[in-house]
Amino acid sequence: MYKASHYGFYEDDDEEEMEIDMVNNYQVDNMNNVNQQTPYAPPPLQPQQQNPFIQQQQQQQQQKPGFFSGLFGGKSVPPPPPQQQYQPYQQPQQPYQPLKPTVVSKTRVKKANTNVLVTDLGSIAKESTIATGDPIFCKHCQSAFSNINQFEDIKLKDGQTQKNIPTAGGLQGNIWKCEFCLTENEVFLVPQEIPSSNIVDYILEQAPMGQTTNNNNNDTKTVEKSKDESMVLFCIDTSGSMECTHQVPPGFKKPSKQMKPNQFDHYQQPNVFGGYHQLPKPQSVSNYITRLECVQIGIQSQLDDMETNHPNRKVGVVSFSEDVTVQGQGDRENTKITGADLNSIAALLEKGTGYEIDQPIVKTKTSIMEKVYAMSGSGSTALGPAITTCIAIASKQPGSKIVLCTDGAANKGLGNLDDKNAEDFYNQMGTIAAKNGTAISVLTIKGTDCRIEYLGKLAEATGGEVNIVDPLKLDSDFKEVLALPVVATNVTIKLVLHQGLYVSDNGQISNSSKIEKSIGSCHAETSYSFEYGIKKGNKLDKELKSLPFQLQIYYTTLTGQKCVRIITNTQEITTNRDEAEDSADLEVLGQNLVQASSNIAATGDYVQSRAKTVQNANILEKIAYKKAQKPTPVNMQPQQQQQIDSAKVWLSQAQKLENTLTTELQKEHSKGQTNNSFKNRKSDRSDETSNVLYNFKSMNSSKAKKF
Repeated sequence: MYKASHYGFYEDDDEEEMEIDMVNNYQVDNMNNVNQQTPYAPPPLQPQQQNPFIQQQQQQQQQKPGFFSGLFGGKSVPPPPPQQQYQPYQQPQQPYQPLKPTVVSKTRVKKANTNVLVTDLGSIAKESTIATGDPIFCKHCQSAFSNINQFEDIKLKDGQTQKNIPTAGGLQGNIWKCEFCLTENEVFLVPQEIPSSNIVDYILEQAPMGQTTNNNNNDTKTVEKSKDESMVLFCIDTSGSMECTHQVPPGFKKPSKQMKPNQFDHYQQPNVFGGYHQLPKPQSVSNYITRLECVQIGIQSQLDDMETNHPNRKVGVVSFSEDVTVQGQGDRENTKITGADLNSIAALLEKGTGYEIDQPIVKTKTSIMEKVYAMSGSGSTALGPAITTCIAIASKQPGSKIVLCTDGAANKGLGNLDDKNAEDFYNQMGTIAAKNGTAISVLTIKGTDCRIEYLGKLAEATGGEVNIVDPLKLDSDFKEVLALPVVATNVTIKLVLHQGLYVSDNGQISNSSKIEKSIGSCHAETSYSFEYGIKKGNKLDKELKSLPFQLQIYYTTLTGQKCVRIITNTQEITTNRDEAEDSADLEVLGQNLVQASSNIAATGDYVQSRAKTVQNANILEKIAYKKAQKPTPVNMQPQQQQQIDSAKVWLSQAQKLENTLTTELQKEHSKGQTNNSFKNRKSDRSDETSNVLYNFKSMNSSKAKKF
């Protein structure tokens, strides 16, 4: 759990009214101007996409409005001379006169500050102290007993520690006065049951008999090295559109389409199923390649990699067009699912659970690729039945991954996107997969319409990935979604704050001190951001020097052991905004900038999302400029530069979000849809917009550098 600042800024949250241009997009990424000499000043507004009528009128203007003035009104504010200190923006007195026919929408948004937390769920894979007994929870607020006030130091990220600043409450005899709500709880503990660290794991349920654990959450001292025996299922679209071709660069090599006897290479070693295997010669030269051939190349590449680097993984294939075909691990005849079964969840789950994928890839690669290269495209798209079958097959192996690759909208059987209940179906399948500990990633072909808004629900519910891919680069896209193994399944997080604070995951002011979020499966880079602040009308005790925070991570290991990791921290209080900003972590603020705005945009409220982006981008830029100007010891300069570089990355992603939402609003404006409902926006989104929102809602540092 990372805090954006050493200090919590504890003043009442302010809101301000902002005017958002509904047609032009704002330049929120201005980090190219950061340097050591020039103090920070709001940069001028640089619209990147414009309505042609507005563009014509703006060309007649002698001066463009300033960035902030374009939002709030007034004329451009020139930067102060170099010798001046940073002056925060003041709203001009004269109202800004928008250029016609610009459409302006007003909204109120919370002013940005450094009260941000980021939860690092990949830390589950790291060692922690195993606590004795069961966790004890406050009868009022459900915070866990942590003994936080007894620690001189508390653990932070990457093994670092910092001095603990005790807060109110604590354990006296058999009475635990909750540090979060001050409720008195009677407890009876032996010394061994009192936590000895601010990060502890409790084992809630042992793994089933016969299982061995391959992670660190075990009460034994020796831990078996991971073999990565997880399952990977490729769910492949073989409908007619997968035979569409793409021109390839000269010299590009692809699988041979004709499978004549003289085109086979013979493997001279018998496989586990008996007999010998034959594969088509893998490459031939052509100027065009079909989408399905791209998939075949991608799967071949991944199987080659897994054979070398993850030889114990188990791999299977399911394809779909008019029907669903289970190729499995290639050890038997294909199984076809047709007719009424395509419209029955029960039938599909039954057929899927009866299919075994139980051999490692080192024994099955050749037989699988024979099946893969035998695929051809025709017919419609029974995507829903295929993904249901895959979920059933994968249910036997927690930590499995399903990689769905398609180029069109589901139009046959369950999940038909012309069905009014399609959204409910994909939500249901995502829930079932998450409970089974399966992660589903969705890859769609660039330039096609697959209705990612619906398919993305499978990935969001299970901790998978969503991406629109270039068919000529499918091998690298397959590799990316398989690169990070699942470290835990059935993950749910509960964040508990002091009763005087609120917490939210979309940057909006709320009245709750707790929040719960279902994650599904998680990998080493899974992380989510939250904002917090003082509840309205709640005055904190002025004698408090710090306030507590607690993250409860409920998860299941890959062997079935159920655990909860409890991380408790304190944060020093300040009422000085500059003090909080001086110790700010730009990486944490940047991640929240993108995630909070995307969460709001996903609901359909594009205006509030864009206002939130501007607020959070402004404070990130402001702090980055201050850090750049601050004299820094030589040994700390690399760290300072890393922070500034991080801010640039996140602001670049924020600009992509701003451009995406403005494009959606421009489309509405051109169609005369000036009062489009949030619900309509969700259902009408382009695949490109849905792809951005799904990725940005779970954006982490590594993904931000690549997306």
